[in-house]
Amino acid sequence: MSKKLENMAVFHAPNVLWHYRVPTYDELASRCESLEVGYIEVEKDLKEVPTSKWNKGVLGGLKIKGYALFVNYATFKALTNDSECLLLEWNMRNLSLIPVTIIARYIQKKRVLWWGHGESKKPSIFTRFTLAMGKRLPNAVIVYMDNTREQLVLSEGYKEGRTYVARNGVDVRGIISESKLAGDLRGKVTWVTAYSGRLVGGRDLDRIIYAIAELTNRGVECKHYFIGDGEYRQYLENLAASLNIKNRIVFCGAVHKTSSLAKVYADVDFVIIPGWLGLVINQAYAFAKPVIICDNQTLHNPEISLFNNSRGWVYSYEEINLVEVYLTVVKLGKSKVSMIGQGCQELIVNEYSTQKMVDGLQEAVEGGH
Repeated sequence: MSKKLENMAVFHAPNVLWHYRVPTYDELASRCESLEVGYIEVEKDLKEVPTSKWNKGVLGGLKIKGYALFVNYATFKALTNDSECLLLEWNMRNLSLIPVTIIARYIQKKRVLWWGHGESKKPSIFTRFTLAMGKRLPNAVIVYMDNTREQLVLSEGYKEGRTYVARNGVDVRGIISESKLAGDLRGKVTWVTAYSGRLVGGRDLDRIIYAIAELTNRGVECKHYFIGDGEYRQYLENLAASLNIKNRIVFCGAVHKTSSLAKVYADVDFVIIPGWLGLVINQAYAFAKPVIICDNQTLHNPEISLFNNSRGWVYSYEEINLVEVYLTVVKLGKSKVSMIGQGCQELIVNEYSTQKMVDGLQEAVEGGH
């Protein structure tokens, strides 16, 4: 056990689902017995502050496509914080990761860990550059999934002793507690599905609308929740209206509180992920909901390692047989689907709880020299 750190600062920019995998101050402080944690939450996503005063500071600013990439609020806080160890969330939009790490580690003599490093599948120049820098620049890197660590070690040449896993932690205890309070609101006849995440293009969300329309025409009692918001919402609303299924599509907007999410999921039988797969599968499983995903591997993030055929179903991305797979699930009956969902939740409880994430984090902090 290494010496107790006087102060570790955690920096992250929250997004729709990120608060499910980033432990809160209380969780870190209470579960990392050897650490005293200073938790600093960046209140705004980096893309929302391109004209803030931090971009005009001493270090200057660099903007690409409207994003503040060099000096921003997170950069300022990191460089002025008196912590002994900085845990910086890797962000493909945030080029300040590089200068902050150099200044903090070599000038301010802090220990620096990159968190969530290498998770992006986009082969951009910046991604390749930071992957190369991650081998040497930070004291250690932390990834969310075991398969990502394996890839970094085997394919990118990372050292095993500097690469750690803090699994995508979900506050399962809180979710189970809130779910019990919400109860089970699922109807005996109507089948209810959900998708949770930002409503943006490139995720094939319109396939859900078309599927619900066809199922309705076939006489299936069904309803779908979109949990999240984004610029694609208006298009989806208009599409639902044009197909005369506006009453079967519910737009919940962005929902962050566990208690509010529990009330939505209490009415849901299973989750549909028509294209891009990310953290939504963690959330679905945590609420004991199996999933339908597509077979297009280019759209799968590392979270695909949670999935197997005992925890959901796969539809053909090219054939778009989502309706047929949906009907396969319906034939199983609600009791069977619920049992499958319980198995999904057990996986999260045993392997992807917040405690598992904190355990990995503590290992990295204590071993990342």
